[in-house]
Amino acid sequence: MKALIKITIATLYLIAIAIIFYWCYGWLTADPKDHLTEVSIVYFILAIFISTLILIAAYSKANQAIQNSRTNYLLRIDERWSSKEIIQAREVIHEIYLKVKQTYSEDTDEKIIRKCISDNICALSKNQSQINGFIRLLNFLDFLETIGYLYSIKAVSINEVNELLGNSIIYFFDIYKGYIRYRRAKCRDNKFYEHFEILKKGIEDYNLEIAYRKSVKSRFFSCLWK
Repeated sequence: MKALIKITIATLYLIAIAIIFYWCYGWLTADPKDHLTEVSIVYFILAIFISTLILIAAYSKANQAIQNSRTNYLLRIDERWSSKEIIQAREVIHEIYLKVKQTYSEDTDEKIIRKCISDNICALSKNQSQINGFIRLLNFLDFLETIGYLYSIKAVSINEVNELLGNSIIYFFDIYKGYIRYRRAKCRDNKFYEHFEILKKGIEDYNLEIAYRKSVKSRFFSCLWK
């Protein structure tokens, strides 16, 4: 996009120079009575040219501001991901994970493990002796919802979030799914953590699209070598 803008600006400058040279030649060779009309035409052309440059510059600045905003959001997400409170929440999740793994064999399906972790988190929300641990998990869940909200309003793109967090979003949604469903049913409101769910589905669709493109590319080159 930046290269296209530069090429467009350079082209407009060349057009402006050509117009000026053409006008100068016409000015020197035309009847003096026609000079006033030619001046008006040149002023009109220059006004259009300058207005176009202003619009291109404004668009370029707006595009740069959007990119800077995206970068700022991603940096803040990355910083928060490594913050003390989020690490504490992930420690609670890992403790649950280790506890669950002890009850299953090594070849147990990952979906079963995640479902069991999800059930444990939901049970934790109802355990008065584990309030501190659950509040940490809830804080982490709210943070994941915030990331989903930023994606929903297009403050960050799906490929950016995927590069930064990727499958972690899918994993954490799976283990929070039980509590999210419980909360929605209890409050009779399906909007609880809807942005987190939208983000999770977006990443899944994005990964499927990438896998499909790789598959098509692989088949294409396979056909070439045959």
